[in-house]
Formats: sequence, structure tokens, C-alpha cells
Amino acid sequence: MTTSSRAAGRLRCDAVALLLRLGIGSVFLPAGLQKVAGGGVAAIAYFDDLGVPAPALVAPAIGYLELIGGGSLLIGAATRWLAVLFAIEMMVAIPLARLSLAASESSITGAFGAVRLEILVLIAAICLIFLGSGRWSADELLAASMHSGRRAARKPADRSDPSL
Repeated sequence: MTTSSRAAGRLRCDAVALLLRLGIGSVFLPAGLQKVAGGGVAAIAYFDDLGVPAPALVAPAIGYLELIGGGSLLIGAATRWLAVLFAIEMMVAIPLARLSLAASESSITGAFGAVRLEILVLIAAICLIFLGSGRWSADELLAASMHSGRRAARKPADRSDPSL
């Protein structure tokens, strides 16, 4: 594999990571805002109806995860960690909240419609776990600044400086 084909492959992976982050972030940020709006009363009632234990604790926690995590994904901060959390959330939400809706549908297309967004978000989150945030992200900027800081700290002293 040539250097240019490796660079093109990296560019494609970075673009895919960016698009996945923007897609998942734009789904979760408003969903989280909706859950925490008005003190989260509607979300708590919904979680209670689903039979979620301690809905007064879980609903705001999920709401803030979605709100802050969705915003963080948009800028590419803590991408892999958030992708793990969002994948777990979808693995819980699909059977807990969405399968009963799917079962109540009269057609297979209606049933799939009840779970398709959550399945898509689950798959996208799993992809981000493997891809990471990509080059155009806060994660990458932080890693680059930490790397350059370590390199500067290890740089040997300039022996031509008379003050040394």
C-alpha cells in the first residue's frame, strides 16, 4: 500500500467518523434537551411507565448524558467513551421501550419503523467505538497538544546557551 493510498484511506475514515459523530450528536442533543426540559417531569413519568427502576434518578441521568454527550460528539470530545455509553443505552432502550411498540404494529414494516432509529444509532455508536473521533475533533486536538507538550518536555537543553 502506498503512502498516498494510506492517506486517502485515513481521510475517508476521518470523514466517516465526522459524519457519524454529527449524526449521532444531532440525534442525542435535542433528545436530551427534551428529557431535561421543564425539570424532566415528562421523562420521569415516561421512564416510570416503562418500569425503569428509580426513574427520578435515571431519567435525568439519561437526559444529561444525551444532552452533554450529544454536544460533545458534535465537537468530537470523549468520542469513544460516549459511543460506548450510547451503545449501551440503545441496547437497553430497544428491548425496554421500543420492542413493545414494534410488537403492537400490524405489519413488519411498521414494526421495523418502531425500532429503526435506535438500531441505526446502535450500529453508528459501535462504528465510532472502532473508528474513534477522527482527525477533525477535539479529541485529536487534545492528543496533538499533549503529544507536542511531551516532545517539548523531552527536548534536550541547548548546550550553546551560556546561561546553562
